[in-house]
Amino acid sequence: MFENARKLRQLQKEVKEYKTSKTTDKILKIKIADDSDVLSKYSLKDNLTLNNELCEFIEKKVDYTSLNDDLKIQLYVDDLNDESKEKYNQAFKNTYTDKIAEKSKELNRYKNLSIIFLLTGIFVLILSIFLKYFIDEKVVILFESLDIVAWVFIWEATDTYFIARKVALYQQIRYYKILKADFDFKQI
Repeated sequence: MFENARKLRQLQKEVKEYKTSKTTDKILKIKIADDSDVLSKYSLKDNLTLNNELCEFIEKKVDYTSLNDDLKIQLYVDDLNDESKEKYNQAFKNTYTDKIAEKSKELNRYKNLSIIFLLTGIFVLILSIFLKYFIDEKVVILFESLDIVAWVFIWEATDTYFIARKVALYQQIRYYKILKADFDFKQI
């Protein structure tokens, strides 16, 4: 049993070393055959956005890099000209600016929800204490139920503020890292 645990630990260590050795150059290389590989088919020329498949690819690759390191994205393009460079830069900027703004709204929503949950929990807890003095002590189930409800709200406030917001903040930082990446265009 312990031998299998040691083997698993060794394999995890090897995979981690392999991942970090592959991503030490911090250059994300993307091949682009035509505009449909990069640009969303639903975006207009005055508000170009990236293809969702490309966004998912970039975000998965960025997960393997450290948030402290700078990111460089190399785009390998068949037909390279100044117009396509400008379009792709604008699409990256528009897409990740929108994603950052969306995450900011989500962070604000989490903060407001946690305040509402906390106040609701405190209110129910105070109500429970207040009712103990005015209602007969024989209704213990009511008091215990109110205590449980209050603590559930308080816990949800804690979870929302400290855990859910942390995940959303990490995603926002990741989007910011992609937005601030250095772009380099190369002819295939």
